[in-house]
Amino acid sequence: VTLYEMLTGVLPFPGETPRAVLARVLTGEPTSVEEYRSDVPAGISALVERTLEKDPA
Repeated sequence: VTLYEMLTGVLPFPGETPRAVLARVLTGEPTSVEEYRSDVPAGISALVERTLEKDPA
């Protein structure tokens, strides 16, 4: 989450309330890093997105 925010400037699971954030974490998918920053190398973007997967195994 921290690296995603450092790269994009936004949280991967935004919400107006803690409950809304939790709902996004459980059911939502973050917007791709590359959609915010096309200059981020694809490997870094893929790494960040993998760490945010629901089941990264």
